[in-house]
Amino acid sequence: MMQAASIRDNWDWVKSLLIRLHERDCERGLPDWIPEDIYAACVSGAAHFYLAIGGFVVLQKIPVNNSDKQALLVWVACSNDPDQDNLIQQNAQSIKDLAASIDVAQVEFYTTRKGYDKIIGAAGYKFAGSKYVMEV
Repeated sequence: MMQAASIRDNWDWVKSLLIRLHERDCERGLPDWIPEDIYAACVSGAAHFYLAIGGFVVLQKIPVNNSDKQALLVWVACSNDPDQDNLIQQNAQSIKDLAASIDVAQVEFYTTRKGYDKIIGAAGYKFAGSKYVMEV
């Protein structure tokens, strides 16, 4: 079960996990965020921090492309254990219940990690495309 919490009250341990994620993204050439971006979004109310089974998630309501509907974006899903990759799967029902309670059309998340479909398919997610970017 997920529980809404204050990122400020949990920042010491959350920041260290976000730094680990950031370093991994930098290794993949994706350094478009820093841990403080997530902190600022949560403190300002643009995103919401939840303690979850095995770690934490940061969620954000976003518009669905070409629609007047909204989606719940799983912006960050971070496990306390660096060897665990199934945090979204472990918390799938809680995320779905929260999404239903705030009247969004779908739950979305993006990843650059290969093979995630093997983990996440069991939680009810389906692959719906990737975002590729070419820098000019």
